[in-house]
Amino acid sequence: MKHAKFLLIAAALAVFTGAPALAQDAPAAAPAAAKAPALKKPTTCIGEPTATPAVLALVRKNNAREAFENIMQAMPKKIGTYITQTRKLDVVPGDDGINMCIKAIESGDSTLAGIDQEIVASFRSVKYPLSVSVSFFNDFRAKKIVRGSKVEQRTITLAADVSLLDAAKGVSKEATPVKVKRVFTASTGVDWGTEGGSKTEEAFMTTAEELCKKIAFTIVDQLAPAQIIGIDKKGLISINKGKGTDIAKGQIYVIYEKSDEMFDPETGESSGFDTTEIGRAKVTSCQPKFSKLKVIESDPDYEIAIGNIVRPAEETDGGEE
Repeated sequence: MKHAKFLLIAAALAVFTGAPALAQDAPAAAPAAAKAPALKKPTTCIGEPTATPAVLALVRKNNAREAFENIMQAMPKKIGTYITQTRKLDVVPGDDGINMCIKAIESGDSTLAGIDQEIVASFRSVKYPLSVSVSFFNDFRAKKIVRGSKVEQRTITLAADVSLLDAAKGVSKEATPVKVKRVFTASTGVDWGTEGGSKTEEAFMTTAEELCKKIAFTIVDQLAPAQIIGIDKKGLISINKGKGTDIAKGQIYVIYEKSDEMFDPETGESSGFDTTEIGRAKVTSCQPKFSKLKVIESDPDYEIAIGNIVRPAEETDGGEE
């Protein structure tokens, strides 16, 4: 009888509340997994490279016109490929319109007056167009004795001034010099080849490849420097820079604490960020998308933390290849 009364009371409550009789509480929904915010990468494009008159004169003097022209034609695609490998920037293919706008800005025309507005709009959609000017070239040959044998060494040096343009404002930022040097050795009397010779072409293209690689990584480091993204229990730090870039096991990286963004009180424009060196770390392993480093020096007045910027020590210290 008591059981029947309990059922009647439960049924009445169900009618009153709209809930099913004798229902168990539903389990709480599991919280949604946190997702990383979808960030839009800055865009860049590489304009048609140029060379100074002095460089062109040296190229002709060294009978290397054809090899040099091949280098210049290949540079935009090579630089773009290395930038893409870092996964930090999106590369927009260059075209005649973009080249036209880059030349206009470099000549002082920030308004891009006289250029078709559709071309200007397409150009301004690129955040940071890239201008490259080959500023130095040298091809030096010398005979030497190496391990008791006579050899001929050929040292090729290439340098370029690399400028990031602010497409929206129509201005060019200060140029960054990038330089590489490669030494090639062959037995005495080797025929390097004349214009377009295979050995000459190979030496030039190898040096140019190194220059393109260094340009790409220098620009990425300026626009999107690597940062600490994790610190494990053993104190190893992880940075968002991995295979396919210029990082390698054994390298030393400098750790920086970045200040808040600074602004010019008169113009309101950003003056960038100040950085303070707070430590150094050595690369212990490289994965496809990140690398691990062991801290070898640290400033006791600062705490190494996620978000700190890291840069290769050899670049920071002014080292050269």
